[in-house]
Amino acid sequence: MSSVADRAVVQDRLDITLALASALFTVTAVVQLTADPAPAVWIPSVVALVTAAVFAIGCVLVRGRHGQFLLRRPMLWSAGVAALVGINPFAYMLATGITYPAIGALLTIVAIAALFPAWRVAAAIILGVNVCWLVTAVAIPPEPGLPTLLVQMAKADALAAMIMLTWERTRSRVAGANELVRQLAVVDDLTGLPNRRGLLERATELVDDARRTGAPVAVGFVDIDGLKSVNDHAGHAAGDDMIRRAAQCLATTTVSSGLFVARLAGDEFVVIGVGDPVLRWSDHLVAVRGALARQGISASIGSAIGDAREIDSVDRLLSEADWAMMADKRSRRSVSGPERDDGPQASPS
Repeated sequence: MSSVADRAVVQDRLDITLALASALFTVTAVVQLTADPAPAVWIPSVVALVTAAVFAIGCVLVRGRHGQFLLRRPMLWSAGVAALVGINPFAYMLATGITYPAIGALLTIVAIAALFPAWRVAAAIILGVNVCWLVTAVAIPPEPGLPTLLVQMAKADALAAMIMLTWERTRSRVAGANELVRQLAVVDDLTGLPNRRGLLERATELVDDARRTGAPVAVGFVDIDGLKSVNDHAGHAAGDDMIRRAAQCLATTTVSSGLFVARLAGDEFVVIGVGDPVLRWSDHLVAVRGALARQGISASIGSAIGDAREIDSVDRLLSEADWAMMADKRSRRSVSGPERDDGPQASPS
């Protein structure tokens, strides 16, 4: 389970399990001490009380200021909870000499399957419970006989398998739904490129990586010329087609160069390079302008290059690239005249 959503589910279940388990083992210990006639029943009762105390302390810590420290490894803590639960039925068997009916072991198998989202780890722990139960049954033969115990064990394992398969199927569907929602949130539906949210998420990751490695970061700001004129004279469908063709050009030109491209908004696109691609940054921008020109699309392009260790976020480079793009637009207008933006034109330079 690697996603943030999956880890959050584990953390929630661990929190709930600690609270409920503490109450359950407290009641179990009290009932055993006061109503169970089995010999040496005080031993498993003490184990149950210790378990309840550990779970109560864990619940307090998880809910307190130390919670984030403890929950950095939720799977480890969940495995610890499952192991501590599994110890109790065997403490009862070994202390009382009663192997069957081992209700505690049966409930442990089912509980682990129900409360532990990582099915592979849950299956490994359940296998361990089975082995320990068999070893105990061999050392302390059950009165109904080993075959009867094996039947009960098989029933518990079958129920656990059903629960784990159901849980895994549900978890997979939830993960798929979460991924679909995430994609809808970060992908531009017109071009298929990352949208503004996707740009900022990925840009932040790239800058953080560059900051750790000391790699340079470059940002290119691409503004398509003449979109308003196309919308006014040929309709918004033609304008959308122009945006799609521009996006395809950018994606095709940058995909083999290790660059990241996104649609910021409207007719604005952003290209980001980290590390080696920055060394040939001017060549990449020339290639982008040329690819657009071959589609009859003119664009104003600006860029900014910086050391990730000297900037707080990608916003600074985006702002600098935006200003550079505006300067490029003004420069090209002064050369070609105001009519430059009256419609899309090729500009290979």
